[in-house]
Amino acid sequence: MSSAEERGITRDLLVLAVNCLDLAVLDPDVGEADVVAACRRAKDPGPELRPAAGVCVLTPMVEVAARELDGSPVRVVAAAGGFPEGTMPVKHRQPEVKAALRRGAEEVDTVLNWRAVLAGSEGQAFDEIAAVARWMRGKTLKVILETGTLGSAENIGKAAHIAMTAGADFVKTCTGTREPATLEAARAMIEAVAEHHRETGKMVGVKVSGGIRETSQALDHISQVTGVLGFARLSPRTFRIGASSLLDDILANLDSC
Repeated sequence: MSSAEERGITRDLLVLAVNCLDLAVLDPDVGEADVVAACRRAKDPGPELRPAAGVCVLTPMVEVAARELDGSPVRVVAAAGGFPEGTMPVKHRQPEVKAALRRGAEEVDTVLNWRAVLAGSEGQAFDEIAAVARWMRGKTLKVILETGTLGSAENIGKAAHIAMTAGADFVKTCTGTREPATLEAARAMIEAVAEHHRETGKMVGVKVSGGIRETSQALDHISQVTGVLGFARLSPRTFRIGASSLLDDILANLDSC
């Protein structure tokens, strides 16, 4: 029995994890060759694997990703509109988000103004996300909460409800530039999604990210999502894992299955 089998890791679940992966290429110093390589890996991650869900890049690299992913099912994701700080005012968020969309972004990952939430200025945080949502024109908006920095489950739940009410299609744990995504923080976000669905009937997607480098971490998050929201949510339409190096570890585990 392989080590993967001993841990109860099935090939089908690993294949699904790859299909829900947003490959992140967010280092400001990366060049076009790095983005092209990530896009090609996303389109063809390995034998008998479905493509990854998306490739997430900074706005200056969106056009490169859009060109490389043209005609594929892999989505072009732009980290834009105040990434990674989340404090960019609306008048500055707007041109960056619009530039990303103009260059070919199909999805935008933007950061909620978590400082405003902590300061009790929920209205400001809501207005900023609502403005971005109006610019999306049918594209997918994923709102990063910075769960580690928000700290308590109460703050995370509050931030998630602000984002969802303002028009987020997904809520996302964190950027990975501050505190990593813990299972406890992700659970608070997921429970807020479940509550929002009960109250409104709207199914908001979940994206976990921030320090997820090992297959075991990804599977822990998947288990938590299924436990709260059900297995049917494990689809790129409603679930994503954001990571830069996770794919290599998943492929190694696939080899041992």
